[in-house]
Amino acid sequence: MVGPVTVGPVAAETRLGVVAAGQVVRLRVEDLPPLSRILIRLDGDDVDLPLAVQDGYLLVSLPGSLPGVAHDLVVLHRKPDQDIALQTFTFETPVGKTAYAVSGTLEAGALSGRTTDSYASGNARLSFEIDRGRVTGGVTLSRSIDRSTGVAATDITDYFLQRRMALGGDDLTLRIGSQDFEDDLPLFDEATRAGVLLRLSDADQRYDASGFAIRASVWDDARNAFGLSDSADQVLGARGSLMPLAGRGLKLSFAGFSGTVANLPSGNAGANEGWAGGVSLPFAQDRGSFTIGLAQTEWGNGTPQTGKALTAEASFLLTPSGDAQSLTLTARHARVDAGYFSALNPDLIPDETRSEVEAVWYAPQFQASLTAARALNDLAADPDLPTDRFREATLDLYYTPQDFTGGFWNGTSLNLTLHREDLRRIETPDGAPEPEDFRFDSLSFGIDRFRAETSWALRYSRENLTDLTGAGADASADRIEALYAYTVTDDITVNLAARAARIDKVGARYGERDVSASLAKQLIPDQLSAEIGVGQLVSDVPEAKPGRYLASELAWEFLPDQELVLSADYGSCARAHYLNKAGGWVFGLAYRREVGLFQDN
Repeated sequence: MVGPVTVGPVAAETRLGVVAAGQVVRLRVEDLPPLSRILIRLDGDDVDLPLAVQDGYLLVSLPGSLPGVAHDLVVLHRKPDQDIALQTFTFETPVGKTAYAVSGTLEAGALSGRTTDSYASGNARLSFEIDRGRVTGGVTLSRSIDRSTGVAATDITDYFLQRRMALGGDDLTLRIGSQDFEDDLPLFDEATRAGVLLRLSDADQRYDASGFAIRASVWDDARNAFGLSDSADQVLGARGSLMPLAGRGLKLSFAGFSGTVANLPSGNAGANEGWAGGVSLPFAQDRGSFTIGLAQTEWGNGTPQTGKALTAEASFLLTPSGDAQSLTLTARHARVDAGYFSALNPDLIPDETRSEVEAVWYAPQFQASLTAARALNDLAADPDLPTDRFREATLDLYYTPQDFTGGFWNGTSLNLTLHREDLRRIETPDGAPEPEDFRFDSLSFGIDRFRAETSWALRYSRENLTDLTGAGADASADRIEALYAYTVTDDITVNLAARAARIDKVGARYGERDVSASLAKQLIPDQLSAEIGVGQLVSDVPEAKPGRYLASELAWEFLPDQELVLSADYGSCARAHYLNKAGGWVFGLAYRREVGLFQDN
């Protein structure tokens, strides 16, 4: 890879809990692509695992043995230029003894251009188990650096210390560190927060009750890592669920919290408390489900404000259960009062009602989804507030012909996406803000093909923004890109890319063209490799950074999983952000290592 190893944010994370090695896990993945375009990355390595789709869920057969305790499984959408992470699932596989595992990558080195600077980047996961799973823990972190600015960022995505005990035949768990609250109650979002949680549950999951003390703000740095050191940003609470009828699927949920939070809607710190209850019920022999949640909150640093939030969802599988083909219909509705605010779900929009319907068809060769939504604000009909209506609709089609005759369609897929959103002012009282009415339309069509030696993609997209206020702030953009990769031999790979865009803004027209090429070759197999890349960006868009660049590196693997890398880069361009802003040469020397250790006794 030309350029430094950098690690960015991971995809949305879902916890699976304790999973046995060799088990088949059932994963809900939004916008699931065809199986031929799915890549599974387990603990940082791309793996070939048996996959299937059933009732709209992705079924993944885990390996029979997994070293270590804590694991992450990333579902990616394969693309010719860059694989896209769709979702990350974390789980634990206790090994029944004392064990630890360390895995990750490291790059450390120095760059010399107008100045000489050292840097370090990479990612790591440490997990351990003591006393046959009674004590477990782990931490996952990454460190990246922007070579153009020298700014480094460390991202800790998960860390915990957990103690499991038996209490009257049930499980009592104490967890310190990162906490997630995944349920259907409007009181919580899916973000990770720091804190302490004590949980009691039975083996059959008939009931689950927990108490917690957590930092109200989303955890995003090393300060207040355990959520208990800042009383001005801390809430205490409880949550739980009960399944009163064995084998019926009826689930009752409750939650509540109270404390002081740092960022109220007023911008000040103050008190915030809330409670919530919910019901989840399957029907039609588990082919359908209905969930409803109701929450009420109170907040303020003076006169308290109160409000309620109601969320409901109904989903039904129209095709026979167990089929590879599935058609699912889903309806969602939410109503949030103007005075509602939960620090544990701060992005829920107040003073709005929103309704949404979705139809998703999944088959081995053809996938389609249609979503339509409508939202309206000013629920209390306040005469001093404006009333706006928002509507949006999206159609996404994916077709994979699966021609096994060796013809053109073998390994080819086509994708079409249409989207429209519309904002209209319904009523504008005197003194209210002016309308911001607009209509936005977008179209995207792409075709790509993967084969043993070659892969390519061609995509066209158009975006059109129509200003409906009369201010004349219309804008549009047309973009086209072409990608090509050719594996000449097992030792030589060539990548080509070309992009062009035409952008119209407020009576002005701008153009942009971008081309790049790279060549990678194994000079001595498994010991010495080289890569060189060139590119040019031509643009008259005001905020663009046009230019030319050259990037090259020579990597020597002197020991297994350890490399010394020499690099020489030249130029300055927005497409090569790691180069010197002012241009010129940048030389580098780096040490790269992949780490994988597992020990049990």
